[in-house]
Order: sequence, then C-alpha cells, then structure tokens
Amino acid sequence: MGTGDLSQFLIFPYENEQQNDSKLLTKLWSDHVSEAKTGRRLLALKEIFLRDTDENNQLSIKELVEKLKIEIPDCTADGKTIKRYIQTLRATDFDIIENIGKYGEYFIVIKRLFENYQLRLLIDPILSARFITE
Repeated sequence: MGTGDLSQFLIFPYENEQQNDSKLLTKLWSDHVSEAKTGRRLLALKEIFLRDTDENNQLSIKELVEKLKIEIPDCTADGKTIKRYIQTLRATDFDIIENIGKYGEYFIVIKRLFENYQLRLLIDPILSARFITE
C-alpha cells in the first residue's frame, strides 16, 4: 500500500464529517426558520381574532385562512394548519369560542376588559360597602 492510498483514507472521513456537520447546520437553520414562520402566523391569527371577531362577528376556518393569507402573503396555511394554530392559542389561555352550526364551525374571541378574579376584586368592596344603598 502506497502513501497515496493512506492519505485518501485519512482525508475522506474528515470530508464526510464536514458534510454531516453542514447537513446538520442546514437542518437546524431550516427548523429555526420554520419555527419563526409558525410564530409569525400564530401572532397574525391572534391579531385577526382580536380585530375581526366579537359576539356578533364569527369567522369560519375558510375565512381565517383567507385573512391569514392577506396578512402574510407567502403563507401556505390550510384548514388543518389553522385548527392546529387554534389549539395552540387555546393552550396558551387565549379564549376562542367554537360554534358548530348547520354550515360548519365558526370561531370567535370574546374580548374581556377584566379577568374574573379582577372583577371579583372590584365587586366585593362595593357589595360590602354599607354607605351604598339600593
């Protein structure tokens, strides 16, 4: 075996490690970009809910997809993705109410000025005040 054979044996494993590292970095970067896109979509969907829904205005999955595509033009979300995002928002204590009607599912967000515990803190002193008459 000559020295040329030995040098080829030593160089190739190192080059393969560089290629593997490069692939790993590429995968990590694409995962990071994917998470950033998902976060941006979640925030946009939350903003759509807050801006466009209330007790009198509900949005279907199809309408949510359309509005999200207007907010983020390069968005490729579909109905399943929107439902997954809704589950994620619900998991973070964002109140999304689902109405299932004759024509499908509709979603609304009830905007609350105060949380329940804050209302109790405001109401309890008023109810216990003796100087307030009916």
